[in-house]
Amino acid sequence: MQNINNELPIMEYTKIEKAIIIAMIATAFLTLWAILYVPIFDGDIWFHLLYGKAILENHTLTPDHTIYSWTPSSNNHIYCAWFGQVIYFLLHKYSGFYGIIALRYLTATTLFITILHLARQRNTLYNPITWFSATLCILIMSLSVLDKPEVISIALMALIVWNWYEIKQLNNKILYHLYLFPLLILVWVNTHGVFTFGCLFLLCVGVGETLNQLFYQQNALPRKIYYHLLLALCLSAGAIFITPYGYDYIQQLILQSFDKQLQNDISHVMAYSSTFEINNTPQLPLFANTSVVIIGLVFIASLRKKQLDFVPIVSNLLFAFLFTTYVRLIFLWVPVFALSIAYYGSAIRFTKASWRHAFIVTFALATFLLSGWILYHEKNYPSRDRVNLS
Repeated sequence: MQNINNELPIMEYTKIEKAIIIAMIATAFLTLWAILYVPIFDGDIWFHLLYGKAILENHTLTPDHTIYSWTPSSNNHIYCAWFGQVIYFLLHKYSGFYGIIALRYLTATTLFITILHLARQRNTLYNPITWFSATLCILIMSLSVLDKPEVISIALMALIVWNWYEIKQLNNKILYHLYLFPLLILVWVNTHGVFTFGCLFLLCVGVGETLNQLFYQQNALPRKIYYHLLLALCLSAGAIFITPYGYDYIQQLILQSFDKQLQNDISHVMAYSSTFEINNTPQLPLFANTSVVIIGLVFIASLRKKQLDFVPIVSNLLFAFLFTTYVRLIFLWVPVFALSIAYYGSAIRFTKASWRHAFIVTFALATFLLSGWILYHEKNYPSRDRVNLS
């Protein structure tokens, strides 16, 4: 099976240009790690640690939710996060809070590692728009990386989106990547309820690739691979029922979506406030507005070179919309956006050296300025002091 990366033109860069891009890559990683260097703020970590302890000590995946409550409670509500809770308990038991903070760094850095890996494959490693977009994502990471099982969802979402772009490249391990989807969903459904949005991305993949098959064969998967994709998506749908609670958990999530009383109750929680109604968070409109511009530039260039397909269009539209609904959902668009740019950014190329120089210098300066603003803003107006997404 031919790897489509062989068809990508390779742009030649001077040593100075490469040095500038390497500085951008270092800036992106160091800025991310700098904003993660904060104490543990989220009080939810304590009950997750207790649940993890109860699960291991009592040899059960369905802990009693009433034993730690000071008020009357019951086990009627299902909260399935046992895998993440056990991970946190074991990390705390054997390495204290250092282990918890290390997991924070690992989950957030996973996104940048997937960007780096995909950019190398797509010859966009030295494309400055890749690393400007990565730095832009830090605006959202500063608000979203909290120490509880939900943070693992950042890494799992990045891995699911990255896995799709591995499939798109038709490499020799394509069947492995196709059937990695059900495994990732299986892990996620036992880690945190945000797995539903990973399933939504896979729905975008299924719908988008079906549209490719019907209307845009040029950029569609081979028909045999498409059938394997459909089977993998069906297996992923089946994986959501493999929890200690089985069908009851999924039924509860569906019913909650239509529970007006619950919607009213959570409306008073900041995490479920409308994204742009949160005061003193310039990161949110800055990320949203700039991302739309970057997507427009990359997708138009990709469309002109007949490299674009329906999956990135459908997925970015959906997750951009979800970004605007609740503050708690803002991190989900980040990997969809960033990995789309790393993949389709290969369409932006300049044959004239003067244009290429201007392109690199412009985005390099923008990246360094953005990094400086993020660090200044986080030092003087820490996001976690102003926004509680618990």
